[in-house]
Amino acid sequence: MGNSGGAATNSGIDFQQRIAAYVMTCHLCGIGVISGIDSIDASKLKELRFETNDEIDDLVALGNDFRVLIQAKRSLSISDSIDSEFSSVIAQFVRQYLSDNRQHDAYVLAVSPKASSRVRRELRKLTESVRLNEIGAPGNPHTEAEYEVLEKTQGLIREHFGKQARRAIRPYEATSILSRIHVAVLDIETGGALESAAMMLLNVKTQLDPKTLWGALISLALSLAKDRLSISDKSLRERMGKFITESSRDTRDFLTLGGGRFASGREVIIADYPEENNKIIVAELIRFDPDGKKRLKFSDGKLHFSDDYQWNVLRRFSTATGAQNYLINEMKGIRDTEIILAPINSDEDYDELPYAQAHSEYCEAQLRSLGSAMYCLHCGEAVSEDLAPVIEIDEVGEPARVGVVHRDCVRPLDRTMGHIQSTFFRKYQRLKTFDYATWLRTVQRGQGAFARPINKIGFLGWKSEYDDFSKGNWCIRVILEDGSAQYITERARVLRASKSEAERLSADFNKAIEKAKEDTNPLCYSDSGDMYGAYSTILEEGGNPVQCVYSTAIKFTQSIDAAYSLCDSFYAPLAYLSDSDTGKPVTLNGEVVPLLTNPLLVEEYVTNWQKAGGMELPDYVVSIIENDDRFDRFVRLFMGRGIAVAVDPKWTLRRDLASGYVVQHFESFVGGSDA
Repeated sequence: MGNSGGAATNSGIDFQQRIAAYVMTCHLCGIGVISGIDSIDASKLKELRFETNDEIDDLVALGNDFRVLIQAKRSLSISDSIDSEFSSVIAQFVRQYLSDNRQHDAYVLAVSPKASSRVRRELRKLTESVRLNEIGAPGNPHTEAEYEVLEKTQGLIREHFGKQARRAIRPYEATSILSRIHVAVLDIETGGALESAAMMLLNVKTQLDPKTLWGALISLALSLAKDRLSISDKSLRERMGKFITESSRDTRDFLTLGGGRFASGREVIIADYPEENNKIIVAELIRFDPDGKKRLKFSDGKLHFSDDYQWNVLRRFSTATGAQNYLINEMKGIRDTEIILAPINSDEDYDELPYAQAHSEYCEAQLRSLGSAMYCLHCGEAVSEDLAPVIEIDEVGEPARVGVVHRDCVRPLDRTMGHIQSTFFRKYQRLKTFDYATWLRTVQRGQGAFARPINKIGFLGWKSEYDDFSKGNWCIRVILEDGSAQYITERARVLRASKSEAERLSADFNKAIEKAKEDTNPLCYSDSGDMYGAYSTILEEGGNPVQCVYSTAIKFTQSIDAAYSLCDSFYAPLAYLSDSDTGKPVTLNGEVVPLLTNPLLVEEYVTNWQKAGGMELPDYVVSIIENDDRFDRFVRLFMGRGIAVAVDPKWTLRRDLASGYVVQHFESFVGGSDA
């Protein structure tokens, strides 16, 4: 016999440490509330404890205003047996309550998608119901499966409480324990959605291979757990923060011209020589008078010495080093141009004078306030470009500002003080205007339509008249043959309707159920709950079909929404190519507009498009469709023009579509699917 128990144990340990690595990743990368574990605000994490002395001992996350105790179980089933693994989990929750009862603690049962649907759905909904005071409402629990799960869970709570406290549990105590249980379904294993999110976070934030850093975080978690240690925010940053390029909001994330602090005491000007053609002057000028007043005036592309004497400025820098590097590496057409140097005739360090130092501190404070989200001071687009200039805007008629700009957006009077340096930005040069901050914020609870990647052609249903404004108080529950329930959804969110509309839709659905039975191809959900369709279709897609028995209209509740609405955005975020010149979305041969679920793979897709079909692309940048509302408008615009929309498309050398999602009107589908 094989060592299946050992393998299960090892996979459970790996799952536990992956959760810890994900929490640490979110913390280091400045993410707030963690997707799947809403009770943890990673940005406020103070300490992470491993294999603790607490009764819920796998992992404890501490912040100033939260304590989250995590019990990690990769796979778990509901059972009322006192010797079951589920009973062991409940026993730990009860012991924690009796030994260290803190009102605002969260007891998190973290499971993978491999856990039973009774845990992922029914138990999750019931614990949400208790927190929302819904458990006593008429008709709650709703289903046979929910009654079964609630009875078994409450029975184990009563039994373990009696054994440990040596008295019967009081009703409010049972409710309090149940209300503290949070079921978190975390797809964090190899290739899972959360691991992909972690990779994206690390890819943006580190100059290392993100797989290497992700592996290092898992190893760190394993080492800490093995020795039953904890790690503070400070210690975590000392160990791993050095690999995260934007782990702090300090100016050390920027490189100054010449090193050291930002220089503010001088102006170094490259200008057309005012007396003769075909000459350039590089002049070093004192910026402040002894009383702190600025000595020079800039406007309209010129340095104004007086009303009738100006220089036409070509570039402006804070140091001579910056001007020299520009002349050598970037300025074109100066080979036959005479350069006149005019340095300050003094040994005094004007950058160290009080007014200059004060101004440097002001500039550094302005840069710190930018955080990790940086947008061009001129065009307003995100700046994700290696060697993007750090500038100060200081000219007549313009508000004083300090920030970053794209290299192509630099203006002659921009006072260049330094630049960003990023191996990641250098690697992904096509993404120089890509808004990583928006992408990372939205992708954790988005792309519900693409939860199951495909390596073939798929069709993506889209409703042109999707209504997300109606907030009816009713929904439609579907009872399955195993006693569990699903809910009719649109775009992976529970459909809300009026009572009369829900009853009408339920009646129509029941007719469809009966018709499918007659056709010996009944309507089903997969046992994982992520697929709906005909029995044969779910089998073809690799799922295990569970037959729909009947549907009914019921009152909508927040706990139903929390347990059965799977994402905030069904389609978004998605990336598309914009023509650098016109700013318009790029189409392939005027026939199809491509969208991408992973912007980091843009070069791979572009190579396929150019090689497979000889599709010519203009110079482009990569932009974001950040929410479903924009996706709707995008698809409506191009379909209205007769241009197809495809997500992650790849073509064969014969120009046949090999893989990807083709967006089609939902009404064109027979049998339907979630859209």
